[in-house]
Amino acid sequence: MVNKQIKDTDKFISRMLENIEKVFSEKANSIDVAAIDKRLDELQEEMERLVRLNVKANLDADIYGEEYARITGEMEELRQQRSTFTQAEFKRKGTLSRVREIEKMLLGKELLKDFDEDLFKALVEQIRVKSLVDVVFVRITERKP
Repeated sequence: MVNKQIKDTDKFISRMLENIEKVFSEKANSIDVAAIDKRLDELQEEMERLVRLNVKANLDADIYGEEYARITGEMEELRQQRSTFTQAEFKRKGTLSRVREIEKMLLGKELLKDFDEDLFKALVEQIRVKSLVDVVFVRITERKP
């Protein structure tokens, strides 16, 4: 079974990398930064009109305060969304860069051609799975009395 998987490593690696890129691109497209920037510009213009109107017409302080708070609140929320997206984008690009490095390493190295199951059984007594990414092979010489 292991030998069958080893023979298709190039196909496996390319499919795995395609899936990783697909997930990252789906997350990247979930937020439209241009739409956020456009709305921020609209709110900035709205804020300027409100201030001009207040200067000219001396609006009621409560109405002016409520409208000012609404606009600044929405602007702050949009800035926070943009900041969160920007940070996630930096992480995404860093992760994709690491994935490319892994791809180069995997495709550049000569991988195992055949798995010797008898040798494996002779050397490894037990396999302990501590988590999804942490596996320990207990060698026969590591047995404790």
